[in-house]
Amino acid sequence: MSSEIEMLRAQLAQAESERDGALVIAAANARITHRINAHPLDMAGNLREICSAAAELAQGNAGVVYFLDGEHLRVANNNHDWQDGVAYDLNAEVVSITSDWPVARAVREGRAVQELDWVAAMRSSWRPANHEAFYVTMETENIRAMVAVPMGTSPCLGVILVARQEVRAFSAHHITTLEAFAAQAVTAIESARVLQSLQQRTREAGAALELQTGIAEVLAIVAGNPEALDSVLPQLAATAGRLCDADSVTVVHGTGVRRRAWHSDGGFHFIEGLPSAEVHDRMPGGVAFLTNQPVRIAGSLDQTAAGYPRLAEQMRQRGIPAASWLAVPLQEKGNPVGAIVVSRDNPMPFTDQHLTTLETFAHQAVIAIENARLIRELRESNR
Repeated sequence: MSSEIEMLRAQLAQAESERDGALVIAAANARITHRINAHPLDMAGNLREICSAAAELAQGNAGVVYFLDGEHLRVANNNHDWQDGVAYDLNAEVVSITSDWPVARAVREGRAVQELDWVAAMRSSWRPANHEAFYVTMETENIRAMVAVPMGTSPCLGVILVARQEVRAFSAHHITTLEAFAAQAVTAIESARVLQSLQQRTREAGAALELQTGIAEVLAIVAGNPEALDSVLPQLAATAGRLCDADSVTVVHGTGVRRRAWHSDGGFHFIEGLPSAEVHDRMPGGVAFLTNQPVRIAGSLDQTAAGYPRLAEQMRQRGIPAASWLAVPLQEKGNPVGAIVVSRDNPMPFTDQHLTTLETFAHQAVIAIENARLIRELRESNR
C-alpha cells in the first residue's frame, strides 16, 4: 500500500512539475508575443528577449541567434550571462553551413542538434576553421554542452543556440521549449521584414508623389511667367532644396567667362572666369559643369579639404565641422550650361533619390532659361 502511495505521489509531483513548466513557457511566450506586437520593428530587442528566455527555460548559460546568409551563419544577437560572471563576445563569429558546428548541422539536417561536450568534440574531430582564438577562448570559458535548433525549415532563417558550462544533455522538454522559441524568432523576423518593406514602399510612394507635386509647381511657375527668370529660378531652386532636405541652394547658368548665379543666402550675383579644375580652386558646381557629371561630397572639414581645399576653407570660416554637397550640371542638348548645387551643414550624404530629384529640377531650370532667352530674342527682333 505504501509503495502505491509513493508511486502516486511521484506521479503527482511529475504532473505538477510538468504543469509548472508549461505555465512558465506559456508566460514566456505571452511576454515575447506582447513585445513583438508592441515593437515589431525592434528586431534586435525582440531577438535579445528570445535569447534570454530560451537560455533560461532550457537551463543554459547563454543564448545566441544566428541568421542564415547564403552559405554562412552570422550572429544576429546573443545573451551571455555566465553564472561565474565570465562572458565571451560571439558577435564576430561567422560559420559555414558545411562545417561540423552544431548550428551548421541544424541547418543542413533541419532538426535540433546536440553536442554533449563541445570542447571534447573539438579536440577529437572538428575545430572552427580560421578561429583558433575563438576555440581557445571557448575552451577556457569551459563551454561544454550545446543545442542548436533551426528557425524554420522551408526556408530556414537561421538557428537558435543555447550553451551550458557543464556536460549535461538537454532533455526532450528543453528541446521542445527551444523549438517553440525558434518559432517565435521566425515570427519576430518576418514581422519586422514585412513592416520594413511596407514602410519602404510607403516612403518611396510618398517621395514620388512629392516629386510629382514639386514638378507640377515648377511647370506652373515656368509657364506662368516664362520671361521673368529672376523670379522663376529662385522658386525653382527653393522647391528643389525643400525636396532634397538641403540647407542652401545655388543655381549658376552661362557658358562664357561671366556667369549669373543665384544663391539662397545672397540672391543674384555674377561669377567671373571659367570654372577651375585645379585642386586648390575647384568647387562642386564647377566640377559638375566641367565634367558634365553629378558630384557628391560628404564628410568632415579635413576630409573635404583633401579634394576641395577652397570648399573646406569656406566651412572653416562658417564654423561648420562637417557638411555635404550634391551638384548636377544644367545641360542643353547634352552640353553643360550651368549647374545646380544643394548643400547641408551636416555630413549626411544626399541619396540617389535626391540626385534624381535634382536632375529633374536641373532639366526644368534649363527650360526656364531657354524660354527666357527665346522671348528676349523675339522681343529684340520685333523691336
